Amino acid sequence: MRPVRRMWIVGLLLLAGGSCAGAQEKVSPKAQQLAEALQALLPEYERAADGFEQALQALPGDAKTAVAADGARLQVEAIRSVRRGSAAGNTAARASA
Repeated sequence: MRPVRRMWIVGLLLLAGGSCAGAQEKVSPKAQQLAEALQALLPEYERAADGFEQALQALPGDAKTAVAADGARLQVEAIRSVRRGSAAGNTAARASA
């Protein structure tokens, strides 16, 4: 499985676990383990996203590259949103505890 796809899956699991944590008294050990694994990998993915964003700025702005560049920008934003989503989920879980 490609690293970006794996990141998406782990991120979605983390967000789902974080958003449901308010409804549960305790986060499951498996969800906690996935969250910790994601937190360990996230800085590496964020550095890669920064590199992709810089490379995208150098691309020509013509119609041929616009679709590919937009897709890459969406992936960059998705990687960055994982930290924002996990922080929001953690805050909601602490507030309901």
